[in-house]
Amino acid sequence: MARPETRRSSVTLAGLTALLFATAAAAGNDPPGGPAQQLRARATRLFQAKKFAAACPLFEAANRAAPGEPELLADLALCQHRLGSDELARQTNLEAIARSSEPAPRLEDPRFARIRRHAYFNLSELDNASLTGSNFDPEQSCFQLEAAPGCAKTLNACGIAKTMGGRSYRSDSAMVRVAASAEGAQLDDGDVQLQPDFESLSAPSSHIPTTIDANAVLDFVVSFSEEAHSFDCEWSCEASGAVAEEVERCQSNPKLSAAARARCATTVCQRAERAPWAAVKTEQRASDACYQQAAAVDGQYACQLLYANACTGLLALRCSGRAGGERQALTRIEEYRLTAP
Repeated sequence: MARPETRRSSVTLAGLTALLFATAAAAGNDPPGGPAQQLRARATRLFQAKKFAAACPLFEAANRAAPGEPELLADLALCQHRLGSDELARQTNLEAIARSSEPAPRLEDPRFARIRRHAYFNLSELDNASLTGSNFDPEQSCFQLEAAPGCAKTLNACGIAKTMGGRSYRSDSAMVRVAASAEGAQLDDGDVQLQPDFESLSAPSSHIPTTIDANAVLDFVVSFSEEAHSFDCEWSCEASGAVAEEVERCQSNPKLSAAARARCATTVCQRAERAPWAAVKTEQRASDACYQQAAAVDGQYACQLLYANACTGLLALRCSGRAGGERQALTRIEEYRLTAP
């Protein structure tokens, strides 16, 4: 089966908020400097001052003044979330996505694609944002996705989980496949590529949806973690070959008393810790290198399916990850479109 070409976009909460409140006038039924834009500007100032209770009614008024403008809905949804009205915010975000998806030419319009990305990000901030998180069960891994508002059709999804590695390394992964048909969503171990591409998190993305042929599928990593177990790296007297050799020489030394020979393990270990000799230093350097390698393979990655509409073909993901050795997690919003058969 074909896979979608993956094009990524790195985003942050601050960056998305800044884009969401861009000062460019919204196209649509309100001219630059018109009533809706004036209301939006006032609401934005209040929002940025964290006066959400005062900002939300002004965003609502701006939306009434320009009812065909989905960007104003995305603003309102974020404000509703800040007020704690998450279910209302969810419905407002879904309406913003719907308005920026229809008529059909808006699907390929970069401006409306940007508005949808803002709404997807808003959705990801709400509780229970993932469409697959609560349904995914490796023991019963196939299910239908919930139909989008206003669409009678559904998409199908299957998941699979896998654990790999041994004593020194382990990874736990789970993957979901989305397709138009139940048969197309089926997968097995031979199909699964569960290693995420951490570097792609910071790569730029197209401003329009990545197109997926209707006979293809969307595969994504719903969770991934990997780690090297530190017990393989720890230097200790008990595990040291250099210490064991020195203890053996100590115990076979005829010049020592029986009591001194009985204390060899303790005295040699104390000397190794206090003043390590060359062989012990070599082992300790190897231990340090092992820890550095362990940090390099420690990583976390996860994607949420935020939106799925079988009528428009739109699918949206939020993916976040941190590769080994990196402290800061990167996040992106991705949008795909299943084309008609």
